Amino acid sequence: MVMGIPIAIGAAVYIAEYAEGRTKTILASFIDVLAAIPSVIFGLVALIVVVPFVGTYVAPLFGAGTAGVGIFTVSLVMAIVVTPFMISLSVESLESLPDELRETSLGVGATKFETIRSVLLRAAGPGIFSAILLGFGRVFGATIVPALLIGGQTQLPDSLFSTGQTLPTLIVNDFGELMSLPLTQSALIFVGLMLVVVVWLFNFGAMLFQRRLQRRWQYS
Repeated sequence: MVMGIPIAIGAAVYIAEYAEGRTKTILASFIDVLAAIPSVIFGLVALIVVVPFVGTYVAPLFGAGTAGVGIFTVSLVMAIVVTPFMISLSVESLESLPDELRETSLGVGATKFETIRSVLLRAAGPGIFSAILLGFGRVFGATIVPALLIGGQTQLPDSLFSTGQTLPTLIVNDFGELMSLPLTQSALIFVGLMLVVVVWLFNFGAMLFQRRLQRRWQYS
């Protein structure tokens, strides 16, 4: 998310405020297509391309010995997965702003960059923040990409290149132990409940910010 948020906001600003005509249509369509691609496709491509690249070239730069799977790889791929989603929602938030905001700011002598930075981003802030929250929720609840790329080791990581475990992958990896280990079923049900609650909180927070944005311009 740290990698994806600045890219998402920058791309959304370019598409909504700078791109015009056919360029804008092509970029918006491309982002929508990326956002609709199933995450399993990203996971399989990453398993073939990103994992060997990280293991061979990136990890050795930091003195880490790894085959390429681990927290860093999952973070990188999930940023790629969720960024188009955040871009699409952020573009909608920027384009929903009335043109009077732009015209008034430009009319008092502000440059286009100043208008975007000081007026539009501030006005669209709740909508953009809700997009980020929804992105967090999607990352937190992701299963297939972490299951393929994180390594599935329940241990305290000592670096970004270490293997690890997430709540969804814990459920997937330990589901086969339901009948052989006592209390496993109860533990996995509790983990699943935690996952549902956290994702629901992310989505509820995003909904509140989105409603705040809509009310703000409905009565302005």
